[in-house]
Amino acid sequence: MKLKNRVLSNFRRPQVIARFGSAKLIRCPLAGWRCHHELVGGTAADRTAAYEWASLFAPEIVFQHFPHAA
Repeated sequence: MKLKNRVLSNFRRPQVIARFGSAKLIRCPLAGWRCHHELVGGTAADRTAAYEWASLFAPEIVFQHFPHAA
């Protein structure tokens, strides 16, 4: 019982999938088996490299673009 709880608690932590310069692609699990991905940090070149990598190797990852404040 204790081992099962420990395994599940480790499973629900965010995981770094890949790094592109100073940008990190993170997998954040949600309730159940669903999860979402976030690209955190990095320059414009780092983010472009992450988008290209995801389009080739992880097409299930969808990036959301948020408008920047002027």
